Amino acid sequence: MHSDLAHWEQAGWIRPVKQSRRQTQKLLAKAASDLTLAEGHAVNDDWAYIIAYSAALEAAQAALGICGYRPAHEASHLRLIESLALTVGADDLLVRRFRGLRRKRHRFLYDGEVDITGRDIEEMLKVAREVCGLVQEWIRVHHPELVD
Repeated sequence: MHSDLAHWEQAGWIRPVKQSRRQTQKLLAKAASDLTLAEGHAVNDDWAYIIAYSAALEAAQAALGICGYRPAHEASHLRLIESLALTVGADDLLVRRFRGLRRKRHRFLYDGEVDITGRDIEEMLKVAREVCGLVQEWIRVHHPELVD
């Protein structure tokens, strides 16, 4: 795992960081809060999708930070998503689904080419729940010192 991250660092895709326990806990708390907000659709449906996406991204960022890295500025969301396979052992299907949802988010926010449907929101919520759960379990098993 870490040798692959070292390769990513050499390629300039990630850079070293010292993420504190407090920073990790803040990211995980934000991810949980965002996921709860998105699940309750306390905002309009389009933003529920965006907030669920953010929750999953925050969990991925927590995991990568625990491993001692953060994404470089270019393609940072993509690097966070793909890093899940290297940090917490996410399977290829989850990573592919998350990548596809990232593209949809981008087209929605920046190109105005697509609408967010109820089905899209449910898929994003499902992926966010999976990512957050996977990261939490990985931390519980491999880094129990980081949880209260």
